[in-house]
Amino acid sequence: KTTFALNYLVQECCANRNQTYGYIAPTYTQAKSIAVVDPMMLKRYLPSDVCKKPFNESELRQEFITGSVLEMKGADNPDSIRGVGWKGVVLEEWAMMRHGRQIWEEILEPIFRENNGWAIFIFTPKGRNFAYEYLLKSQDPKNSEWMCSVLKASQSGLIDGDQLIKARESMPQRLFNQEFECDFLEDASGVFHGVEEIVGGDVELPRQNHKYIMGVDLGRTNDF
Repeated sequence: KTTFALNYLVQECCANRNQTYGYIAPTYTQAKSIAVVDPMMLKRYLPSDVCKKPFNESELRQEFITGSVLEMKGADNPDSIRGVGWKGVVLEEWAMMRHGRQIWEEILEPIFRENNGWAIFIFTPKGRNFAYEYLLKSQDPKNSEWMCSVLKASQSGLIDGDQLIKARESMPQRLFNQEFECDFLEDASGVFHGVEEIVGGDVELPRQNHKYIMGVDLGRTNDF
């Protein structure tokens, strides 16, 4: 997903003059890791002959000979995104962004409504959150503005079959379905399921000389 997104952004910057495009990762650190640190990402797919000057590592900004610009930001600081004049944007791991809905609905969508821009959302399911709502919207045949593409690991051929079998054996089935098979789980990180259906009784005041047992789960996310 990331490889496609970065190549599409570079292509747009090369094909259009004097436009600005954006890439947003869940955090600024992740954006910098993809743009600067990982040699298999932006550095690999950014031809030097289309660059006006070297990539600005401090501002995560690339200027092209077409006059177009690619900017990379982190979703952990939504205010840094306000006021951008992007023609297009890619939101990386949108479902994991703490302010994902706000960034799209309050900051970016008004801009693209005004300049007829475009947005690409790439993510792995993370429960039935705002990303799931938009997935359903994209699948509505009456909504021609949106489209979606879902590619499960078992269908893509990108991961060796033996590795998928090992992953299935080592992970809880629900987590495997989410991470590899694109399933949107109602409770993405829950350990105990169907609790409400089996719990009985009513809340009552504590009784004197009565022993109580309390269980505490210290795992926060995906700590199976």
